[in-house]
Amino acid sequence: MPDSFVIRPAQLADSEGIARVHTSSWQSAYRGLLPDEWLDVLRWEDRKLRWDAILSGASKGKSYVAANDQNEIVGFASIGPSRDEDTSPEETFELYAIYVSPDYWQAGIGSALFFSMAEEIPTNIAWFSLWVLKDNIRGRSFYERRGFELDGATKMADIDGHQLEEVRYRIPLPIRQEN
Repeated sequence: MPDSFVIRPAQLADSEGIARVHTSSWQSAYRGLLPDEWLDVLRWEDRKLRWDAILSGASKGKSYVAANDQNEIVGFASIGPSRDEDTSPEETFELYAIYVSPDYWQAGIGSALFFSMAEEIPTNIAWFSLWVLKDNIRGRSFYERRGFELDGATKMADIDGHQLEEVRYRIPLPIRQEN
């Protein structure tokens, strides 16, 4: 585990590191929520293609990474205008993703990424929202400790043919760091 890490804007050269974190964190965090045999065959190479596109400007959002002392990507987060039909992208920003390598859980990296992303939200935006798997207790606890509250919206996520319920959280802006 690093003694220190830096949060910085993601660059195209970070796509492999992001893909590796994305894959390993899914394999750990979603164990028991998705079939083990499906999680076990996830490949970071497949996710890298998606992150290449995102970091090449194919997304309206912003992405940041956490890099350790050896400049290895150990976490990432991305935000942007809300994609929900029942919210206005002029009033609500969405946390699209936040993941930390399982080897670095509980090291403060998730919190540092979260607060760095919150600082990137334009000052005219009133709400910050996110979707999380209903049964992802670890993830839900992370957001609740930062002041997010359920807003009553739910939807079904299709993850490669696996149907899982998601719940939406939101928090008014600005976010105070003590949350």
